[in-house]
Amino acid sequence: RLLERVGAALDLDAGQRECLAELLDQLQRQRRALKSLAGGPEIPALLAGDSFARDEAQRLFDARLDALRAAGPALVAALGDFFDALDFEQQQALRFMLRRLRQRREAA
Repeated sequence: RLLERVGAALDLDAGQRECLAELLDQLQRQRRALKSLAGGPEIPALLAGDSFARDEAQRLFDARLDALRAAGPALVAALGDFFDALDFEQQQALRFMLRRLRQRREAA
């Protein structure tokens, strides 16, 4: 749905839509990875003993961060490919859309 909304708002051609689809896919992967950080079965196990399993928690946290770091370059590349595929007017429209989104979030 976001692909269609942004695609229509920026009047994207097929190549630009493909770049946006890749960017959204990368963002979704990162989002799932972050959600798994707090939602996995490992968290209750950390709290099961008499004291918090700090060492295991740190290992779990480090492993998740390593996974996010490994995926980072692909996300940056996808964002760069999408932005660079836009013409000047589309870049300006995207900046405006992001500014409005940021303002709405700050007001909430």
